[in-house]
Amino acid sequence: MEPTKTQINKLGDRIRKGKTREGDEKLLDEFRSSYDEAFETISAEIKQILKPLSGKTTLTNRQTKTSISIKEKLIRLKGRLSEMQDIRGCRMVANDLAICDTVVEKIKKSKLNIVKVDNRNDDIGYRAIHVIVTVKEKPVEIQIRTRLQDIWANICEKYSSKQNDLKYGSRDKKIKSS
Repeated sequence: MEPTKTQINKLGDRIRKGKTREGDEKLLDEFRSSYDEAFETISAEIKQILKPLSGKTTLTNRQTKTSISIKEKLIRLKGRLSEMQDIRGCRMVANDLAICDTVVEKIKKSKLNIVKVDNRNDDIGYRAIHVIVTVKEKPVEIQIRTRLQDIWANICEKYSSKQNDLKYGSRDKKIKSS
């Protein structure tokens, strides 16, 4: 049986506070597993959308968000675990911006239920389009970015400290500009 929103939000509070208890890891696994069907449906649709762009795009499937990244996000954004929109996701990397725009337009015209399209552009150079789609009320994030944007995002993630200060833009401005 799938955990209730109340159970998941209480779990999120315990994870944020670092006060988990016996059974919480199992509950978190059940919650993450509840996204599998939505993820598979959305991945299949995205693969169909990308077929005509073969050779110009790469699709990678991200496994479920890890316990560590869930905790970091809960602390950073102070949101509710049940409202997190990137428990599961995939990333499409394209040769150029025009292809990214084409993919977004194809997703908008598809049968996918789009909740949000967010064109992210932050002060450290991270750029990507995040499209949130749902299946049976389960949100799945589709990240769309160019190869160069992907390289930059991976560098930021690799060289961030344990608090992801570079990745999320909180590192000292002198360090970020060098």
